[in-house]
Amino acid sequence: MARKRDKRRVGKEQLALAVRKNFNGSAVNENEVVVDLLYKVRAQDKSFRVRFAPMKPR
Repeated sequence: MARKRDKRRVGKEQLALAVRKNFNGSAVNENEVVVDLLYKVRAQDKSFRVRFAPMKPR
């Protein structure tokens, strides 16, 4: 049996609190993130490339 509509919904404040707790609970080492990103971009994922428009001569 399905719950009533008002019982199914999660409030905006409750959802924001859960997201904030999850985000604050995950420890991130910035150096490791940068190294992992550079490794991923250079070595593993050749299809991911950042392309810039060529610079115009002055």
